Amino acid sequence: MKRAFVLTLLVATGLVAVTPAVVMAQPMPAGPTAPPSPTPVPTPATESVSAPNWFSGQATLSILGRNDIESSKFQEYRVIPKGVSLPGFSFQGRSNGRDYALIAQNISQRDQRYLGWANVSWLGVSFDYNQIPHSIGNDGHSIMNEVAPGVWRMSSTLRQTLGNAVDTQLPTSTRTYAFYAALFAPTIAAANLIDLDGLRQRGSVEFDLGRKLPFDLKVSYMRELKTGTRGTGGGLITSAVNSFIEVPEPLNDLIQDLGFRATLNRDWGNLHAGFNHNWYNDRLKTLIVDNPLRASDQAWTNTAGAVPPLGGPAQARFVNPPDNSANTGSLGAQFKFAKQTRLAADVVLGRWTQNAQFYPFTINTTVLTPSGVRADSLAALQTQSLNGRIDSTTLNLSLTSRPIEGLGVRVRYRSYDRANKTPTFVRTGNVGTNPDRSFTTVTPTADAPLGWETANPYSNKTGTFNASVSYDIQAVTLEGAYRYTSIDRTYREATKGTESGATIAAVLRASDWLHFRGSFDDAKRKASGYDPAKSLGLQSDESERDSTRLSLEAEVNPTDKVGFVLAYARKNDDYPNRPNRIVGVANTQNGLLNAKYDTFTAEIDLTPTERADFSVYYTHEKNLSKTRYGSGAVINILDFVGSDRTDTFGANTTIHIVPEKWTFKLNAHHQKLDGLLDITGDPAGSFALARAAFGGIQDIGDYSDTELTTATVNLDYTASPALAIGVGYMYEKYKYADAYSAGTDVFPAIGGFYLKANDGPYKANVVFAKLTYRF
Repeated sequence: MKRAFVLTLLVATGLVAVTPAVVMAQPMPAGPTAPPSPTPVPTPATESVSAPNWFSGQATLSILGRNDIESSKFQEYRVIPKGVSLPGFSFQGRSNGRDYALIAQNISQRDQRYLGWANVSWLGVSFDYNQIPHSIGNDGHSIMNEVAPGVWRMSSTLRQTLGNAVDTQLPTSTRTYAFYAALFAPTIAAANLIDLDGLRQRGSVEFDLGRKLPFDLKVSYMRELKTGTRGTGGGLITSAVNSFIEVPEPLNDLIQDLGFRATLNRDWGNLHAGFNHNWYNDRLKTLIVDNPLRASDQAWTNTAGAVPPLGGPAQARFVNPPDNSANTGSLGAQFKFAKQTRLAADVVLGRWTQNAQFYPFTINTTVLTPSGVRADSLAALQTQSLNGRIDSTTLNLSLTSRPIEGLGVRVRYRSYDRANKTPTFVRTGNVGTNPDRSFTTVTPTADAPLGWETANPYSNKTGTFNASVSYDIQAVTLEGAYRYTSIDRTYREATKGTESGATIAAVLRASDWLHFRGSFDDAKRKASGYDPAKSLGLQSDESERDSTRLSLEAEVNPTDKVGFVLAYARKNDDYPNRPNRIVGVANTQNGLLNAKYDTFTAEIDLTPTERADFSVYYTHEKNLSKTRYGSGAVINILDFVGSDRTDTFGANTTIHIVPEKWTFKLNAHHQKLDGLLDITGDPAGSFALARAAFGGIQDIGDYSDTELTTATVNLDYTASPALAIGVGYMYEKYKYADAYSAGTDVFPAIGGFYLKANDGPYKANVVFAKLTYRF
């Protein structure tokens, strides 16, 4: 009776845990973890029904102390709690042929996770609920107050006072930075402090209904709820002076997915089919921010006495992504033959739809269309919704075989057709030229006789063929592969393209102490279907590209106590023959010209005795890319060469001071990234002359420079098979420097109000103790 109650409670817990949860798991960003290790995640039991009953579990209690950290980076994707916490609890077992398990990590914290399963003779249920916090910045400064979700307001009296002070400041040449800084100083001094923080709650549940059926049948449901803030939002608000105002961008997204999968397994192969319905709901449709210089909407005036023009909206509206849905169905089969031959084919059909209501041209109540209709009304729109639709068809065919001993053959073909069937319409005007201030009628041209077309319904179709062969010659395996892709695009500069490549590789197993693998890949992409004389240029994803990849790896174990690993990889992308995007400059490439990536890794593992093992590693990475930009003349061309160098050192040590009793562990890690943006241009060019007072064009030395040092020591004592005690210390230091985010000034330029939230350097000292009880 007791075990039956545990099973019922487990299933109920799983269903409840999924209710506030999510879909489409995303990998956690790399970074240091909290000192107390989470409970290992076991896998479902696979014993037969006649296997004996059993039950086990464990719980870990932690006590942690640390200094206060102002930077959000310390707990960006994790929680390191002060005081008492329960980082791990789990139990699993088997009762009369029924398997069950429950694993809980970081209980009641914002980064908590719960997962488990329960299996009976005819039904299996598994669930996973995971919370992921994202602390983007602490103590951001805002001159606005959030009065409702996504609505940021400012006192209308204050806005009127500030607006009048600007409008009456004449001549306009006296509206300098010093004037605006003094005007806004009291308002900025009284700014609110705001944390930028988001939370992702992801959950899934799967029912295995095929345990008593002649085929496998599974039904899954996934749900993801993201709340809080995406980060910094807001943007340009036009008035007497264009203001760029940062506020937290609201986040309240719900994604759900319902799926069905069926598989028929037989000796000759299998048949499989599936269907998924996925839908996205943005529960916070807009972000609305007050204009700090307008208390009410005003029509735009452009008279001789008003320079810059007066008028503008009292608010700005920023629209979030619209609701949408997707249906995906698949059908496939695999057939087994002799000589390890497998023939597989499957087709996947998808349809994405979106038909959310459009928003009016503007939020400004004073703007009228040429026909006199208020541009802030839905009546001014030429159509009310997009009626968007994209159909996709994917076909996969594959053949694998080992026709003779040592020979492996693989052939694959993949066709993908993404057809955008969204209807198009033309717009005869908008408020884009003078945002939220006036309506601009589109002047017909030869290319657009009726006006501006909507966003182009981009479509593309690719067909990819892959073939590879491998052959084993004693201790050596040789591999060769070839691939070819044809590309068709609509509404892109290059409507056609091809990409082909070949790979050669060798694997050497000279003995038990030496393993080596090397590979080289060469690929070329071609672009066609455009007129170079008329084209404004090609984007990097469609331009011609020459790519090479080199990878070398060696593992050497001269004795059972010493091991070495050496690895090197190089990636090189060149974009030759890029069309000219610089008006008035002939035969000049522009955009991304090349990119290179190098990495080297070395690792040493030592096991001098059965009671101790050591490992140290070093990785060197270097990235380099060159981009060209310019306009008007050769002297106005700039070359941007961005580079970063990363060096990573690490060491791990485990010493069993007293076997099965006392264990010491050390883990240390140091990583330093040094970035540089090298900018060059003609000293006689307008860019250089504009910077003459600052010494001309300057390189940017602080370019995402990052340094992270962590060290953790643990001393664990196993008092008995049921009880273990551990103590430890963790040190962590983070440094960051970047020219774009440097400083704390929330008003660095005229009209620019920035949050300047704290996500910068910190130093942390953490001490902890943990008690683990096994039952």
